[in-house]
Amino acid sequence: SDVCSSDLVQFGGGIFAADYGSTSDAELTLTDCTLSNNTAVESGGGILVQLMSTTITGCTFDANTTPEGGGGLVLDGADATVTGCDFTGNSGGFGGGFHAVGPATVDVAGCTFDENAATIAGGLSIGSDISITLTDCTFTGNQAETAGGGIVCEFGSSATIDTCTFTANRSDGDGGGLSIWSEGVGQPLLRDCTFAANIAA
Repeated sequence: SDVCSSDLVQFGGGIFAADYGSTSDAELTLTDCTLSNNTAVESGGGILVQLMSTTITGCTFDANTTPEGGGGLVLDGADATVTGCDFTGNSGGFGGGFHAVGPATVDVAGCTFDENAATIAGGLSIGSDISITLTDCTFTGNQAETAGGGIVCEFGSSATIDTCTFTANRSDGDGGGLSIWSEGVGQPLLRDCTFAANIAA
């Protein structure tokens, strides 16, 4: 496995990847990588991917940080599949573990989000113009200062959350486990999810 650790840059403390070409056919594949203790001055403490098709499998994001979006991972306009990854102890302004913003389609399966922290969306921030499917994911002990200890679904996002478990997440505002912001479109669909011992204070 590959390890990225203790880097300090503006975007993507561990890895920054972007496709600015006219054909938009570049692809990024990460398998069994560890990103730990990286810091970005603006966003993407561990990784920031922009406008690039992405597959991330079996990776660990641990103790990465940024003052803005995505302590562990940012997907910005990047269609992606994220499978079997662990997001633990990351922190950011929004999306302590992971922040995704569109336009893009993202599938997340079998991932764990443990003890991540943010001002908004301790575990996962689902930004505008994203179509995202979450399957068999767990959110445990994540914290947010204002909204969404586990997840925030922002205005204009479309989310399907299937067989996910939210346990002991906390928000000092609204939505201990999940906070949904809607303007009448893009409302999320939840199926067979479990919410236990989450707190909104």
